[in-house]
Amino acid sequence: MKKQDELRGQIATMKVAASALIDSGKVAEAKEEIAKMKSIQEQITLLDQLDSDFAAQASAAEGTGVTAAAASGKPAGNDAVKAFAAAARMGFKAMNKESTDEDGLYIVPEDIFTRIEKYKEAKFSLRQLVTSISVRTLKGARTFKTKATQTGLTEVAEGGAIGEGETPTFERVPYTIKKYGGIFPVTSEVMADTDANLTGTLVEWIGDEEIVTENKLITTLIATKSPVPIAGLDDIKKIINVTLGSAYADGVQIVTNDDGLQYLDTLKDGNNRYLLSPDPRIPMQMRLSVGARSVPIVVIPNTVLATTEQKIPFIIGDLKEGIILWDRQQLSIKMSDTAVVGSLNAFSNDLTLYRALARLCVTFRDKDAVAYGQLTVAGE
Repeated sequence: MKKQDELRGQIATMKVAASALIDSGKVAEAKEEIAKMKSIQEQITLLDQLDSDFAAQASAAEGTGVTAAAASGKPAGNDAVKAFAAAARMGFKAMNKESTDEDGLYIVPEDIFTRIEKYKEAKFSLRQLVTSISVRTLKGARTFKTKATQTGLTEVAEGGAIGEGETPTFERVPYTIKKYGGIFPVTSEVMADTDANLTGTLVEWIGDEEIVTENKLITTLIATKSPVPIAGLDDIKKIINVTLGSAYADGVQIVTNDDGLQYLDTLKDGNNRYLLSPDPRIPMQMRLSVGARSVPIVVIPNTVLATTEQKIPFIIGDLKEGIILWDRQQLSIKMSDTAVVGSLNAFSNDLTLYRALARLCVTFRDKDAVAYGQLTVAGE
């Protein structure tokens, strides 16, 4: 995928975000989002111009055997793919200059890692619903002002002493990065394949595993909250209006699975009109009429957010405010063609085993911003 295509995908996502900000009255933030979109569009224009220039140079140099990359003095667009594939075949030992591991640790190049991120979005990653923060240390924290009910100023009589007021207090939200890994077998036939196919295979496997890891960390954290029973629409209204309250009204959304969508899609008002309907401006975005509000719905596959024991999960709130995914962004890979891991014997089965490691942590940012509801349905 060309860089321009990735940037165009970012613009499409940002348009949805900007529209949501405008709907919630956050005009200043919407303007910032639009400004970012303009900047990305300028990047696309420049990249298109570069492609055009390189193509012209390649055409002019065709008779002399000079490539566009050589003529421009810059690496060709697929150099990172070639380098990644070459490193994969050589055990990542030829390109480990930034590594501290003499056995061949390899940090995935930025554009290859971006391809994994893009693939994760296609698979539906819960990362996009929460706040993601890149960190460089194993442990750390962020400081937040604690919530408090302010009592206001007290009346002071003429000549009287002014009483002491309450000052804000603060709390720390700590994180501790943990390591997650997996072993991926690759056949010799795949190793001999084209650069694009080899990198595509590795990226797909590693990307899938990292998606599942992040999703599990996020859903496991949410499940630590005491579940709120949901018997019908009125309970959903109460969660939104009372449990969450006005503090999170701007960013509230309902996250559920396919079973939850089926339930919401059957709800009707007193005039027999369905309460779930598409946003007229964004047809793919479903919204639920909840009293005076229209709340966006995010549907996640049952394979990601499962219904267990006839209890359909409903995650209601502002997940951006509620949860942080701390990402050390050091996805690393090692390989061996002789290792034995469980039932996998690289040497006897003519395989190459790749070990991928990711460093992540998921914590609450604000527990009050997220409610975990469960709708019990009758068994079949």
